[in-house]
Amino acid sequence: MEIVVEYLGCNPNLTSGTMEGQWNIVNTPDGQLQIGVNTQIGQPNQGLLISPDGNTLSFNGSVIAGTGATSGATNGLVNYSAGNPILWGVNSVDTNGGFYCDGSKVY
Repeated sequence: MEIVVEYLGCNPNLTSGTMEGQWNIVNTPDGQLQIGVNTQIGQPNQGLLISPDGNTLSFNGSVIAGTGATSGATNGLVNYSAGNPILWGVNSVDTNGGFYCDGSKVY
């Protein structure tokens, strides 16, 4: 599999390749968008991946949002770090313990 890599930074002494700890954004031949640190690029189940159709978000092999989600988001539900749900398209005006929305802004 040929991988096309767009570097966010580069070694000033080289014309290609990654640097240790350098972040990369890759458009893979099968159409995925992969974001990861140099050694993660091209490795299965490594880094942050967006599916070719844009409907699935995965992190280190776990689908966290979209079709086939195993954690994080299923049926429009996303959990942020405190574990409290955010429902897409639903306004929550309760200001206790997490995100809430007044219709145009999320707090």
